[in-house]
Amino acid sequence: MPTHLPDLHTQCRDRVKELVTNDDLASLGLSRAALSRLVREIVGRNAESGRLDRIVAYPLTARTRLAYIDRVIRVVLLEYNRVQPLAERHEPTWGGLFERLTQRAGRILQRLNHTAPNMREALDFAQETCETIFREVFPYDVAFDAWATVILKNKILQHYQRSHDVLERAPELQSLDRALTTSADSDSFSLHELLADPTADPFAQAEVQDWLLAAIAQLPSETQQRVIIEVYFYDRSEDEVARRLGKSPQAVYNLKHRALQRLKKVLAK
Repeated sequence: MPTHLPDLHTQCRDRVKELVTNDDLASLGLSRAALSRLVREIVGRNAESGRLDRIVAYPLTARTRLAYIDRVIRVVLLEYNRVQPLAERHEPTWGGLFERLTQRAGRILQRLNHTAPNMREALDFAQETCETIFREVFPYDVAFDAWATVILKNKILQHYQRSHDVLERAPELQSLDRALTTSADSDSFSLHELLADPTADPFAQAEVQDWLLAAIAQLPSETQQRVIIEVYFYDRSEDEVARRLGKSPQAVYNLKHRALQRLKKVLAK
């Protein structure tokens, strides 16, 4: 990290003071000083691991690091009360996570195999993902469910990279979804290709997915961001997303289409 950047402790303390209300602190059960320390630890750890550089996706400056700190604070406010019970080994919370991951694994397997999902496989992949999450430290710069789903998808894809039989039976595996037309010149752009390319190095996949999450964060509206996350990370249908957002399926389709057009421009940079 460049030495000319302002002191991390000072930035985290000042941003927590400016952005976080007393009601927020009460809901977290943390003091302002404790939250400042937590944010500083998260940002420092992500900087040391190289994750901050991948997520920011442009030269690190005082301004861009400040934006990243703000992002971490927002995610902590949203996710701390969900993630902390996992860190404390709260069995019902782990059970709920395992159930959600099993359902998502089933949907991914169904798309890979073009048949009803093998629930034994889905359970195994969910268990492996829970074990990885148990060992890892949540980075608090993306939604927890999106982070967990990326880990799950990498588990499944690494497994199927080793299975020539499935690759032969599923020639569309590389996309996992029809390519989506996002411009008048009919250039195809499939987020599923980028999220789940079985020919990619498994370690590179994680970096690509972090990069995509950073690009999604640049979408102009939170609703567009949520639609893309719901469809491409949580594997939900447009009808299901419409029900969750209280919008019509056509509105969700339009939001997704506009978001993909914007993402294509961002990723092209």
